[in-house]
Amino acid sequence: MLQFVAEIAAGVVAADLDRDGLVDLFFPQIQGTNHLYWGTGEGWEAADPGAHSGLGDFDQLASAADYDGDGDLDLIVGGVATLKLLRLDGREFTDVTADAGLSAQPGYSGATCWGDADGDGDLDLFVGGYVLDLQMLQQIGTTVPDRLYRNDGGTFADITDQLPWPGDPGDGATLHCAFRDFDGDGDADLLKVNDFTDFLPRGALWERTADGWVDRLDSSGIVSVEYGMGALAADLDGDGDDEIWMSNIGKPAAYEAIGPFDFVDRRLDWAADLPHNAGLVSWSVVPFDLSGDGAPGVFVTYGPLNVEPNGAFGAIALQDDVFLRPRDGTFFNDLSAFDEILTSNDRGVAVADLDGDHRPDLLVGRIDEAPVALRHPDTGNRWLRVELRQDGMNRHGVGARVHVTAGGRTRVQEVTAGGVGSFSGQGPELYFGLGSDDPTEVRVVWPGGDVQTVSDGLCADCRLIIGR
Repeated sequence: MLQFVAEIAAGVVAADLDRDGLVDLFFPQIQGTNHLYWGTGEGWEAADPGAHSGLGDFDQLASAADYDGDGDLDLIVGGVATLKLLRLDGREFTDVTADAGLSAQPGYSGATCWGDADGDGDLDLFVGGYVLDLQMLQQIGTTVPDRLYRNDGGTFADITDQLPWPGDPGDGATLHCAFRDFDGDGDADLLKVNDFTDFLPRGALWERTADGWVDRLDSSGIVSVEYGMGALAADLDGDGDDEIWMSNIGKPAAYEAIGPFDFVDRRLDWAADLPHNAGLVSWSVVPFDLSGDGAPGVFVTYGPLNVEPNGAFGAIALQDDVFLRPRDGTFFNDLSAFDEILTSNDRGVAVADLDGDHRPDLLVGRIDEAPVALRHPDTGNRWLRVELRQDGMNRHGVGARVHVTAGGRTRVQEVTAGGVGSFSGQGPELYFGLGSDDPTEVRVVWPGGDVQTVSDGLCADCRLIIGR
């Protein structure tokens, strides 16, 4: 019999793990051995399980980041009473969890995300705990404490007590987290989304300041959804500030940024037609530019929770995923965007260039079914894929803000590690739709505030690597 957690998570990772320029795929498995596939340029080949025994099994989520500054994207993998840090060297994984100072907690993991939380130039790790006992959901004292780990050159120290908790660290059932620079000051702030906020404390929006962390959620204008499953933090309206869109059971939430840690509820006028009946459960919320014109839409996965009161499983009713994109300042449903309409029980999402055409594609994780890859439709518009490289521990520039100008319009994205699709991870590449124009300028605001501008030798439909 399947465990209830099989209803919760189906995470995926799509990233170039072995640095050969091709996207590799990792699938944590709540039942059985985790699966790894190396990109070949013509598809994927399964890794030899004997050569990668450290990949583990019985997990539900993962994300990728270069925690040790060697250029490889390593994996953090979580499951039921498990947390594994898998260091990658070439194509060899080594479980370094204990040596790095990390350890598993009892209960279920909910989320992982990476960012330079202390401004020292390496990537720190936030691990969101979910619940201890799935038979005691919605009760205070049964959730798993979150953890914030400071990276000290490749080993980690627990600094959870530095965060301004609204209650005890174990009072929330975290299902999503994301490091983002919400106020444009060059450092990493942190968004935490909780499940069961009608019973448990709400999530958090923590600002990192020179004097420590400050929780801005209560004064931000954001009202937590009751059953937060996932979240988006990205510039949706083109003004350079990150909006927040949260999934939910029933009505989702969309908030426009109008200033630093200042948001206004825009769900009714941005997405009035978005279905929100109580039977709809939304999960991953990721920015996705369907048309390639530089105005990102929102891709949302849907999948029901269908557990009988006695803990037994009922029949799973399949539901469509919903794809939204902007039109005249609003969003509308577009279920015809891809050849295959997603009518399944979907969870995690990773965005990556799966076919090498410099356009973003989607990898979607499903409950009790194989994952599905969705190729970006060719709309005739042009694209620019941007990657960053720098010396030091944060090789891929996680936390940098990249501004791409084409046709007189500037698009802004942030380099991230974790904190995108629910339970999932992807590489640090950014994909900018250019419309029919050529790029004229790329400006990088590096973590810490240094600015680098590139205007010569730019191209469309190509890969641009900016280093310093």
